Amino acid sequence: MTPSPPMSRQQRRQAEREKAKRLAELKRAAPPPTQQALAGQAEVLLDILEQDRDGRRAGATADAAHAGYERSMKAHFRADGLACRNGCAHCCHAYVSVSAPEALLAARAVRALPKKRRAAVIERVQATDTRTRGLPPEDRKGAGATPCPLLDPDTDACTVYAARPLSCRAELSTDAEACARMVQGLDAERLSPVLALRLKILYSSALALAAKGVGLRAGVLEFNAALRIALEGSDTEARWLAGEDLFAPAAVHDAARADIDRALSR
Repeated sequence: MTPSPPMSRQQRRQAEREKAKRLAELKRAAPPPTQQALAGQAEVLLDILEQDRDGRRAGATADAAHAGYERSMKAHFRADGLACRNGCAHCCHAYVSVSAPEALLAARAVRALPKKRRAAVIERVQATDTRTRGLPPEDRKGAGATPCPLLDPDTDACTVYAARPLSCRAELSTDAEACARMVQGLDAERLSPVLALRLKILYSSALALAAKGVGLRAGVLEFNAALRIALEGSDTEARWLAGEDLFAPAAVHDAARADIDRALSR
């Protein structure tokens, strides 16, 4: 196979302009959950991770994925019939899976809290992870149900709502009573909008593809453990970006992975 001739300086500049234009369009896009959309959004996130002079690009990648999810939901989802309301926190007792960039973004939001509030949240993160580390989803219901450490115990509101993971954003329901029964470990079927789950899969997959594209760890993590690890030092983002496998202790184990795969298939 004959190799392509090298591009001239003018051709390279033209190619760079075309790429910049394409990325700008993709960053404004609000796609439905399709394979084509996955490829486009993965390209956007990969472009962020490739900016190796930006030490905050891991969190920036998660933030971009969250923004894309919200644009797509706004464009394609009608919230009529949702039971979700301020102060309704049943889903904040569930097993949550995240990516490393999302854990790092949430940790950044925790560090930005006022000192006293930050200290209380970090203490809850440590205590919650100690209680839930290694527990599969089925053991996190009923008597084992533990509130998310980011849930404010006085207001039942998320302390870092703008930085919440995709799993939390997609946790929508048309039946709050069913959600309550599920948390209690009772039989119930929560009627969740399929589109929200599909968009969560789209943007979670785009995050994983982007991370793999630059050789970074892209496994599925349990949120409590991943957040504790992300908060353990001021340099965790830099260390992850340098290729260190910081989040190995938070990797989702086989049983939980199977539960998540079944949920995604549904």
